[in-house]
Amino acid sequence: MCAARAGVAGDHGGTTLRGGATSGRSRGRAPAARRGRPSRRRRLWRVVAAVAVVLGSVVLAAVFALRAREDPASEANRTDEGGLSRQCEAGWTLRESSCFLFSENEGSWTFANGSCASRSSSLAVIKSDKERGFALSEKGEYDRWVGLLRDPSGPWRWADGSALDSGTGVPGGSDCAYLNHQGLSSARCSSTRRYICTKHAEYIKKE
Repeated sequence: MCAARAGVAGDHGGTTLRGGATSGRSRGRAPAARRGRPSRRRRLWRVVAAVAVVLGSVVLAAVFALRAREDPASEANRTDEGGLSRQCEAGWTLRESSCFLFSENEGSWTFANGSCASRSSSLAVIKSDKERGFALSEKGEYDRWVGLLRDPSGPWRWADGSALDSGTGVPGGSDCAYLNHQGLSSARCSSTRRYICTKHAEYIKKE
């Protein structure tokens, strides 16, 4: 009986020991689990940081794209000089100190000249190679009247009153000049073409 009880007690003691051992192992694993939590948190923060970087890059790219898509004419039509800004109104293109309008309307040389005058400008005076190159690059596929006219009894003169600086004159055998893809030529003043107006750029104070 005593032995049996001892055996039972031993069994209970063994159970207690096993339970205690089991409990001890459970307690021993808890710190490991706790140690694993910060590692998972670090991984989570790394993921969050990576997502934030990607989103920031996307936002910056969108901002630059919007700036690039702003009206290019506004930027092209403004240059700064000290405290002043040279500017052309909408529809005109700034080139150095002048504004150019490449009209989509057609008419005779006289009509074109009057149309430019109504815009406080004149038919284009194109004297330098740079101005000629610019006008050729911007005129499109159309021949365009310019401010060059010949009096039947006199030399070719520009709209500003200056004489044409060319000993060969203007080909074409007529009295009104226009610009084609090769350069200056002439035609009857009553024929119809598109035209180029020009005027000095306005100077305004920078804001």
